[in-house]
Amino acid sequence: MEFISKASVDKFMKKNKNIGFGQEGECFVDSKRELVYKFYNSFLDSIEDENPSKERILAFKDVKTELVMFPQDIIVLENRIIGDVTKYANGKNLYKTNPFSVDLNRLIRLCEIAIKEIELLAKQGVQCYDVLYNILLGDKLYLIDGKDYIWSEYGYTETLSSNMRQFNLSIMYFLVAKLFEEVISKNKILEDMFKTEGRDITITEFIIELKNYLSELVGKEIKTLEEARSLVDKKKSETPYIRLLEL
Repeated sequence: MEFISKASVDKFMKKNKNIGFGQEGECFVDSKRELVYKFYNSFLDSIEDENPSKERILAFKDVKTELVMFPQDIIVLENRIIGDVTKYANGKNLYKTNPFSVDLNRLIRLCEIAIKEIELLAKQGVQCYDVLYNILLGDKLYLIDGKDYIWSEYGYTETLSSNMRQFNLSIMYFLVAKLFEEVISKNKILEDMFKTEGRDITITEFIIELKNYLSELVGKEIKTLEEARSLVDKKKSETPYIRLLEL
């Protein structure tokens, strides 16, 4: 995708919906074509920066996955790469999502689907990077900002372990951080799993154990964390997980 002038880029941005910005740049969605256009900060801020290569940005273009939204094209202005194009995933970032509103049984099912995709990524030699703030929750779970993923130097087992650790930690933090850490410290199974920071555990087992334990404490089966809100830690923990909303 190529533009002939800065003015044409500005016009293009205005006709598409701005869906936010992150560490790498600002994103716009074309809902009809189901595409997301990311314009890099180096272009938006008019600063000199390393110009990423087309090969690097599109390294995972042909990877088979329904989980990660890898760049499918580059955006070029005057022979300079200023952004990339990915498929649109209709979802809300976890750190912007209210964990009390999420159906835990549905989350378990979505994690099971995501785990199969993560296994497929590892089989293809793809190593995930920076997952924590790049998980979307929609009809499925999606990973975004996959441009900085790498081809793994390790075998399947080590690659899968690395990928799963990032995913597991992200889901655990989303459900527990600054909410139920004091509660799970009184359950050895949950405490031990949480202390691993996602290493070599099964996230679905963690969610099931959390759901069962909270249900036991409130005296009825819960479907959402809202039903266990009375158990929320009175003293907030110092977990370095940042949420973009007050709970």
